[in-house]
Amino acid sequence: MSKKNRKNVPVTKRGLNVAQDFDDAIERLVLGNPLNAELKQRALEGKLKINASTVAQEAGHSRTLIALNACKFPLVREKILDLSKVVDAPSTSMAVMQKLRQENRNLKSDLDKSRSLRLLDFYEKEDALKDARRWKDAYQRLMKTGRDSAKIVSLISKKKVD
Repeated sequence: MSKKNRKNVPVTKRGLNVAQDFDDAIERLVLGNPLNAELKQRALEGKLKINASTVAQEAGHSRTLIALNACKFPLVREKILDLSKVVDAPSTSMAVMQKLRQENRNLKSDLDKSRSLRLLDFYEKEDALKDARRWKDAYQRLMKTGRDSAKIVSLISKKKVD
């Protein structure tokens, strides 16, 4: 990180209170009041995200201290990951409208899928009812012909085998 980016960040002695620097940076980013000029601009535009890069930039320390799986400050990394999962509400009306339009498209797509599945279920039910009626009619015809026919011969012998 160049000295140019560090001039608005409070300076601490190298190696001392690094974890505190990261915690303070996270707190400033959550509140939307970063000291870094670039991050201030992003906050004003509503594009400020909390991730390892922005926290490191705000704290004035290397990103590798908190960004890697086996980093030196796992508690800070865990806090950043938890905060990055939180989705902030859009701040501008255009962003709100864009989010609502996307949600509307998703809901219409879900509705179309639901309707097509319901229609498919309806036709499958109708086919099953037709098959049931056909089998019932076939059974009734078989029973009627069986009663009418007096020439039924049993193929099973009734003798007991000892």
